[in-house]
Amino acid sequence: MSVVEQELPGVGALRVEHTAQGTCLFLDDVEVVLVPASSSALWASGAGVGVRKCRRKAGMSQAVLAEKTGVSRQTIVSWERGSVQPRARHLAVVAAALNVSVAELMG
Repeated sequence: MSVVEQELPGVGALRVEHTAQGTCLFLDDVEVVLVPASSSALWASGAGVGVRKCRRKAGMSQAVLAEKTGVSRQTIVSWERGSVQPRARHLAVVAAALNVSVAELMG
């Protein structure tokens, strides 16, 4: 098992635990999502559609979301189109930026 911890300004303490079963995300020590080891299972859940839906509902442009999350606008476009899968740690950051839960973000 590997563990990565990072303080995210305006979001809280993010801890990512990678295990054989998958990846667990914790925000301020509260589990927010378990991503199965098979990344295709995550993408099959519709995370890209959820990012687009939640971003539009928040009235936020792709450029603003990219700035708030520290990724490029093209990365946001790729997630929304489904051509690239977001890393598990990005799901928590995007959810916080859009003020939604990770479950809501994943569709």
